[in-house]
Amino acid sequence: MLRALFKWRLREILDAVIQTAIRNIDGPIGESLRVEYYRKLFKSIGENVRIETNVYIYGANYISIGNNVHLGQGVILLACEPDFDLSFRDLKEITLPNAGIERGKLVIGDHSHIAQNCMIFAYGGVKLGKYCHLSTGTKLYSLNGLPWSPYDRSERGVSILPYSGRSPSVIGPVVLGENVWLGLNCAVFPGVIIERDCFARSNSIIASSIPENSYISGDPGKRVDARYK
Repeated sequence: MLRALFKWRLREILDAVIQTAIRNIDGPIGESLRVEYYRKLFKSIGENVRIETNVYIYGANYISIGNNVHLGQGVILLACEPDFDLSFRDLKEITLPNAGIERGKLVIGDHSHIAQNCMIFAYGGVKLGKYCHLSTGTKLYSLNGLPWSPYDRSERGVSILPYSGRSPSVIGPVVLGENVWLGLNCAVFPGVIIERDCFARSNSIIASSIPENSYISGDPGKRVDARYK
């Protein structure tokens, strides 16, 4: 048993060393090395995928990436097992029967571009359709803290840290339909479906679902017009 544990830890350390070594190799050679390394780790990966420098990927075996996907510099992707332990949080779960994504899974559709310094946290499940674009600094949160208990707003003294079983949080899927474009520094929160052909202006904060063909703006982000007329 100790020998098996040692081998597992040694493999984990070796993987960390490899990832560190290839993470910052620039140019086509670096991109090719990263794609080939993650090809054996991702749940699935298509053709013509680009992974630029300084990209951090956690839970790769729960991530599916389509064809012609581009991950820009500094992107962070996080996925996990569906039964990830969240017992340390006072958790409200938003269920969307038509979301089409499992908890913990991340799916990025064909021809999608995740620009520099974007972050996707797929604890509650995140799915991007084909031809999606996340502009620089955009963040998709499928798990998020709350400023009060989700079950008793009069309760005082609750906080995210230290984790105590009373840390107020909400979890739910985030789904972007086909041809959704989010501008610079947008944020999308748990339990949101943005239907196809939507565009969000920079700095929009989207906490509720949006119908298709919407031009979105504001905090909270709302449909202010049709995108296409």
